Amino acid sequence: MTKEKLKQLKEILEIVRRLVTIDVYYAVFNKDCVVQYIYPEDGRRDGICVGDVFCDPTGKLDEVLKTGKCIHNYLPMEKHGFTMEGNIIPVYENGNICGAVSSAYLPVNRQQMTARELAIQSVYYLILSVDVKSGDCSPVYYNDGGRQFPSNIQGFDVFSAKVLKEVHPEDQQEFYQFMQLEQIQRRLRENRSVMIECRMKNPVTGFRWIELVFRRVEEPEHPGVYEKLLYMFRDIHERKIKEIRVLEENQKLIEQLKDNNSNLLRQSMTDELTKLYNRKGLAYLGVKLLEKAKKKGQYVYTFVADLNGLKHINDTCGHKEGDEAIKVIADQLRAAAPEFAIVARTGGDEFTVLAELEEESPVPEEMEQRFVDSMSEFNRNSSLPYRIAASFGWEYRQADQMEDLDECVSHADRKMYEMKSRREILGNYAPMIRSEISRRAGSAKHAVIIWSRNPMVRQEVSALFDEGYQIVFADGREETEKILKGKRELSLVFLDYDEVKDTGMKFIRENAQKQKKKALWILLLKTEQPRLISEAFETGADDVLVRPYNTELNRYHMGKLFRMHVENQNLSEMLEEKL
Repeated sequence: MTKEKLKQLKEILEIVRRLVTIDVYYAVFNKDCVVQYIYPEDGRRDGICVGDVFCDPTGKLDEVLKTGKCIHNYLPMEKHGFTMEGNIIPVYENGNICGAVSSAYLPVNRQQMTARELAIQSVYYLILSVDVKSGDCSPVYYNDGGRQFPSNIQGFDVFSAKVLKEVHPEDQQEFYQFMQLEQIQRRLRENRSVMIECRMKNPVTGFRWIELVFRRVEEPEHPGVYEKLLYMFRDIHERKIKEIRVLEENQKLIEQLKDNNSNLLRQSMTDELTKLYNRKGLAYLGVKLLEKAKKKGQYVYTFVADLNGLKHINDTCGHKEGDEAIKVIADQLRAAAPEFAIVARTGGDEFTVLAELEEESPVPEEMEQRFVDSMSEFNRNSSLPYRIAASFGWEYRQADQMEDLDECVSHADRKMYEMKSRREILGNYAPMIRSEISRRAGSAKHAVIIWSRNPMVRQEVSALFDEGYQIVFADGREETEKILKGKRELSLVFLDYDEVKDTGMKFIRENAQKQKKKALWILLLKTEQPRLISEAFETGADDVLVRPYNTELNRYHMGKLFRMHVENQNLSEMLEEKL
């Protein structure tokens, strides 16, 4: 052991003594078991002095010098009547064992130690000295016999590699990155010490939480300048477990608060009757949907619907039935809406659906069709004393061309109110149709064929008839002819000119006479075309409707028929006002 090494060792041992803050006694030996240093310097330890050759009857010092092991030791002090506990650890220089340090502290009976002494003693169980330039790594303090200290230390990198094998697999990557000596020195330029916490294997208790601390050893004459580091290990398992438990409990509380807040937010945004979103939920989620659609360059689909006749249902059947009707429409909208759409009840009988869609998506038309079909299916199978119907409209716009959702909703609303207006006009027309049907077929209610693929037309026309009629939707000429050839009695055949075109006139001419005028034949036009209207009557049609319906729609043949056959004076007066 060189003088320089001994000098460095003395300085480090003094720092260690201050760190562990308990009475520690040291004896430093060279490789020939000659005493090089004793602490305290003014006393003798176990009857030996500096320069003496230590006689080791137990052979433990010799074993440490030969094998590099750290040996836990008990030193009986017979004269004083107590036993000291300590360790013998090897000292390295240039990668080779050059001596050993024997340490001892009081007492061995831990039951006699105060809580403070136990706490102090457990501060660090292993301290090593690391030479910054050479990377030499030497243990200078060790006080835990329960661990098997790595032997044959051959430098910082080799020792760290051995320690890495004992680190928990989940902590190894962080430990490896931390343990780069250059990185440690870089951090120590700004901090006197740096540390990391990880789990290390203990042969007795399994993995335990350990704190590894690097502290620079500054030269007394040159503060901030250092060539040595202290590499210190501290068991923090109990403290860490408590911290983890507190964190877990806090996390549970946080998650519980989040759940509670989410539940409260969800409840505040949910309509109690239908379980759809309410107006607040639509506003909150709608803004997010619009922002997302703008970022992705998508389109926003807005569908609004209004339950028809809610006041009539409430007045005639009670508010409970009115609530049931609202829930029926809510369920049908939920089922018809695209996946991930926002479906909301925004008023008593008002609903809104929002969805983010791609350009040229078929969803708007598909949802309209599903919604109409679902209401028709429900009415066919329902035993309720009223029919479920709704007015609706939709808008489909590119998101980045919209300032807010109100713009899209207002356009959809306008279309819905146009449909509602058409329904009101058709509602005044309905008594005429039903009266003429009754005149021809008596009280019998037969099938109504609607030859149109347009969902709005299907719903508007089917809404004219109560539950006694069988509404049949036909998608083409072949299907319509098949129905006509069947045994089913007919009350009305309704043809949409947009689909039947000019062949529809021929179809009316060929089939209307066969029905012997038991069924009404009505043709729907998109615009008022006198030539087609005249041709329709010539071929046998009973009436022609022009869509969008207006106050003049009843000036054709059916109005004349109705005035001839109706006997109700009040209804006649109402008709005069409309025509």
